[in-house]
Amino acid sequence: MTGKLPGPLGWARSPLPANISYVAGVATGLALLGALGFASIWQANLFGNDFSAIWAGPHALSLGIDPYDPAHWQETVRSFGVQPSGTVVYTYPGWMPLAIFPLGKLSLVTGAYLFLTVTMIFCGVAVWALVHEFVPPGIVRYFLFGFVLFGSEPGIVGFYSGQYTFFLVGAMSLLAVFLHRRRGGWAGLMASAFLVKPHLFVIAAPALVRTALRRGIPRFVWVGLAVTALAAVASTLAYAHWWGDYLAVGGYQAGNPKSTVLATALADAYGPLGTIIAVIVLIVAVGLGLRFDPRTDAYVAVWLALSPAAALYEFAYDQLLPLVPLVIATGLISRVQPLRARLFAEFGALVIIVGDTFLHGTAGQERGTLSFNAFPQVLVVALVIAFLWPYRKADPPPAV
Repeated sequence: MTGKLPGPLGWARSPLPANISYVAGVATGLALLGALGFASIWQANLFGNDFSAIWAGPHALSLGIDPYDPAHWQETVRSFGVQPSGTVVYTYPGWMPLAIFPLGKLSLVTGAYLFLTVTMIFCGVAVWALVHEFVPPGIVRYFLFGFVLFGSEPGIVGFYSGQYTFFLVGAMSLLAVFLHRRRGGWAGLMASAFLVKPHLFVIAAPALVRTALRRGIPRFVWVGLAVTALAAVASTLAYAHWWGDYLAVGGYQAGNPKSTVLATALADAYGPLGTIIAVIVLIVAVGLGLRFDPRTDAYVAVWLALSPAAALYEFAYDQLLPLVPLVIATGLISRVQPLRARLFAEFGALVIIVGDTFLHGTAGQERGTLSFNAFPQVLVVALVIAFLWPYRKADPPPAV
């Protein structure tokens, strides 16, 4: 589609230049990865990055080894020569070794190349679909949204660690697109990606169930429940004991000094008082989120932003997730206030691109912690809630 379209002030009138700009942003981020040596770091550390730990679960299963046997898991990981496990059992839920079992049949190197390539392409296409769905053509915003994927600190860390980052961002993007189009079944299928890291979506899941029911698309709920039930039953049949053994993982990760949630950051800054402040802030944020009408896209943006920020634990690579609500909010604001939408998009993208790197290199470096990386994410949550507050009762009408 290359015809001229009417567009609000400050936005390109034709989608073609904006789409080219998005591709240029993605390409620039990838070029930065190469120029700064992160592609070489990924290659050199294949047997020591997070993907090696991810691969260890299905690989063990392919050899007939139980990845949730606390008596032998550490020894199993050492025998594979991959990243040492900080937990007594496999780090991910019991359904994950089954879901990615084919990767375990491949060599680590082959699996790593395949996993990273597929998830990066999926993410790039899915985020483009999200931007195209919500945001009027705009060269600078499209470029920044593309660049954030692989040129921001969360994107870079997700890349060289071999994490699920790009898969989750892509799934969240398509979830928002399908909800907007009232395609409940497909939206429910995308929401099943929450099962990869359930702790990040503890409050998003019920919030999205609510929005689906209020929008009259119960198929979202049935598909999500069906996939969840299948995962639970299959993993129980494979190794029924995993539920109890896995509980220790959450406690360990919550105490991980590399966790980048608000409670950890404020505790590092102010001690126990900081934890109390973090809880109060999150309670207030949840209260504000509940004021949004669940039939609106503004509601979806707020809860997708809030849920990871309120997680028990998360890490630097998870902080790419706020890109999704940032894009949705930009599109909604642009319908009635194009200039404000421009500033919101550009500032929000720069928060993700620059915020983590700045705090990591200054206060974080000084105190020897990554926890302060939580502050840019919380700022994005605050921006999304504040700028969408006027639309909490109804989404603004589409621009004409």
